[in-house]
Amino acid sequence: MQPETHTTRQKTRISRHRFQAGPTGPAHAPLEKMESMEISEVAAWSLSLHTTQSTPGDIRLLDNEAQPFIFDLPRISPNDLNSRIQIQRNVVSAIVRRAYFLLKESAMNEDRETPLYLHGPRGIGKSYLLYMFAADLAVGQRSRHPNIRVTYISDCGTWILGNYNYFLTELIVTFSSEDSSLNVCSKAEAIQRTFDEQSRQNQLLELLRDLRKYVTKNKLRWFIIFDQLNAFHADKIKTSAPAEFALRIVNLLAKSQSRSMTVLGSASANNERFPVEFGDWEAHSVDVVPNCYEESEFGLWCTRMGLLQTADSTKEILYYTGGVPLELDYFMKTKAGSISEKLEKYRSTRLEALIGSHRKFCKSLTTENDQSNLQECIGRMALHLNPPAYLTSMDRQLLVVVEDTEAQGRRIVALFPLARLAVMTFHSNIIQDSLKMVAEIVFRDQCNYTNDVKGRVVERYIITSLEEKRVFSFRCPKLGRKAAASFKGEIQDVIYFNGTLLPIRSTVSASLCTLIVPTSSKYPGVDFFIWNPADSKKILLAVQVTAQESLKAHMKKRSFFM
Repeated sequence: MQPETHTTRQKTRISRHRFQAGPTGPAHAPLEKMESMEISEVAAWSLSLHTTQSTPGDIRLLDNEAQPFIFDLPRISPNDLNSRIQIQRNVVSAIVRRAYFLLKESAMNEDRETPLYLHGPRGIGKSYLLYMFAADLAVGQRSRHPNIRVTYISDCGTWILGNYNYFLTELIVTFSSEDSSLNVCSKAEAIQRTFDEQSRQNQLLELLRDLRKYVTKNKLRWFIIFDQLNAFHADKIKTSAPAEFALRIVNLLAKSQSRSMTVLGSASANNERFPVEFGDWEAHSVDVVPNCYEESEFGLWCTRMGLLQTADSTKEILYYTGGVPLELDYFMKTKAGSISEKLEKYRSTRLEALIGSHRKFCKSLTTENDQSNLQECIGRMALHLNPPAYLTSMDRQLLVVVEDTEAQGRRIVALFPLARLAVMTFHSNIIQDSLKMVAEIVFRDQCNYTNDVKGRVVERYIITSLEEKRVFSFRCPKLGRKAAASFKGEIQDVIYFNGTLLPIRSTVSASLCTLIVPTSSKYPGVDFFIWNPADSKKILLAVQVTAQESLKAHMKKRSFFM
């Protein structure tokens, strides 16, 4: 098959989208001078990408599952990449996570009957996984994957705003080096020269039909990847004519899912109803894309950043960011001197931003049912319980539903500590109402919640009340020869920590009265600690919650729910 050549005198340019360099050829012009490309240049760049054997890293490493490793990928699109993808000197450096091989195994399944859809909170690494998959298939395509073609739409929002140029560019990158019978470059030029909107749409739809027939006839497999599907729900553009036509294309290709065509998509979710348009796609969240780095992956991140993974300061970074890739990026971009100063500034600025984001989400809930559902979600998060039967109004930027391997069930958790603090701070006036509402649901249910679960609810109820009220007063009866004792004070800080040991020493201020809470349900013998430096004896108070009377007896007391 001979590559298609461009012979038209009047050269059409793919404009608006600044091009940055690819592997070889004309793409190596200085970035600041690549304001636009001619169709023939896009075709030449595409041929270079698909035939090159030299990449920043050995692309064959992506063929087999291994321990996580750092890998440098080339640029695979002349269009602007979405803002999630960080590119430097035309190289995308990424941590190849275990999740990548799970995604690849699922996507490569030829018996797949539905498109594959990745969703989850913003910044957990969905875009990097899709970029890695697209690069894996595109680089050296003609020799490594001769029967595979991949079209990569990095940003649906930019595609909508750029109308035809963006999408046509990606089709040229995918198919310009096929035999001349396809004529994708000439057809793209014809679409660019057509001014009537309906005619342009019809020509593009006809081009897509030709591509599908070509793929089927030549026994190829075509992967079409749509990242940032959120764009179809953005208020400013979702009702625009370009958005409606772009979504029509997405749906058309999704319905063409077959052994010769596989569609993948990704979007950050805001609540359970989003997005309904892709409800029949095969959805994956934490089963393919974990919300944070695993330990070995975080170790690679530390190596890249020149940090010692075992250092207390690094463990603090992991704690406050939750190991969420985007949060780690925010931390590294925080301008400050020492690690401790950087961490303090990150905590304050991110908390403010998260509260602002959650405030915006809450304003979008216009019905009492939605607001009540959110209130129940907050109570269930605080009490470590499963989500409500109908989950309609949970802020999925901050809260997620995970499988609790220790308690063997699903429960609502905050994505990372600052996300929890943002929710608790914003809803401080209703926390007690949320707790009471959920606790009453649990205690009145005689079928679905065991006494063990109800006991844990009592424990979490007390801890969350301490976290919200920020005051404590305990009285200990006389024990043997020891006199009765009382402890009271004002809580100035709250620390949650993982594992079965004590928390990182540097996370607990020596001068602040601190509520210290282990997150593991198997923490040995203690439900929470209180460090009170104001006490003359500077006591670390260890507390285990136990209901001495029956739970029914406690329920009858007026003061049971604070």
